Amino acid sequence: MGRLPKWQRIAEQQKLRIRKYEVIKECHEENRWSIKWMCQVLEISRGSYYAWCNRKTSARELENTKLLETIRTIHRENNGLFGYREMTLYLKNEYGIKVNSKRVRRLLRLNNLPSSYRRKARYQWRRSRRRSNPDQTAENVLNRKFQTDYPNQVWCTDVTEIKVPGTSKKVYISTILDLYDRYPIAWSFSVNNDSQMVSEMMEKAFMKYPEGCKIFHSDRGVFYTRAAFQEDLKKRGITSSMSRVSRCIDNGPMEGFQGHIKDMCRVLHPNVRSVSEMKEALEMTYQFYIDKYPQARFEGKTSGQIRKEAISGMIRQYPIKQNNRIKQFWAKIENKKSQNA
Repeated sequence: MGRLPKWQRIAEQQKLRIRKYEVIKECHEENRWSIKWMCQVLEISRGSYYAWCNRKTSARELENTKLLETIRTIHRENNGLFGYREMTLYLKNEYGIKVNSKRVRRLLRLNNLPSSYRRKARYQWRRSRRRSNPDQTAENVLNRKFQTDYPNQVWCTDVTEIKVPGTSKKVYISTILDLYDRYPIAWSFSVNNDSQMVSEMMEKAFMKYPEGCKIFHSDRGVFYTRAAFQEDLKKRGITSSMSRVSRCIDNGPMEGFQGHIKDMCRVLHPNVRSVSEMKEALEMTYQFYIDKYPQARFEGKTSGQIRKEAISGMIRQYPIKQNNRIKQFWAKIENKKSQNA
């Protein structure tokens, strides 16, 4: 327990102490065991035990009991998808309950309600790679400027794959993500990793937004370097931008979104066993992400809520929080450059 964070040690100690009180009370009532003897064995003072027995339920405890019921319901509905941060945001966004995240964290810990997110997956997730000789490539116009001022300014895209558990079959996923609100503009699923899947996704996107976007960013995969694909972007007045070779971070938001969606699908739909079930599970996962998944960057709102606000004219800026590790990494790079200059 010594290696645990302080808050976690305190929560574990409290949970253990309460459990000891419950054991003493149960054994005394059922077996008439000596309270004095049990307190000595369990290294608990009789005074603290009697104080626990005679305590009056405080207003805080009543609030925690009611709050815990709501937390259990949410935890059960999404199979433990939320950690304490997302749970806190979800309580505020869906139930109008404003509560400190530390309080939520403590209740989750004390009541054995762990998050299932980002644990070892039972699915095998693989990124789709398809080598080709590109017809046309483009410069990295986006240049890792992932902050945009309004919707449909920059769209990112990529293709990834999921292996259906217990089978050798795969489902390929193609998605367009808007950088303003991390809203999935369009997506398509297929058992074939081909241009038809990407074309269907593009058709869906332009049906929703005929004017498209200003910049369309992708990697240098065969689907995006085709002459026909690039010509279509030009006709629509869209600037093509492509990640550099072996620089997946150039399309960082898209890469992160894909992993995020697949982990969510694993947690929300753990019993998928066929291609059709996988497609259905992915479809529901996308809708859950749009309508239900709170994001700290958007003050607990979902990407769907931010999109609705933007459509109604309420366009706000949501700055991307700086990652200190990335800042330190680039500081080291600049330091090395200055030393070698």
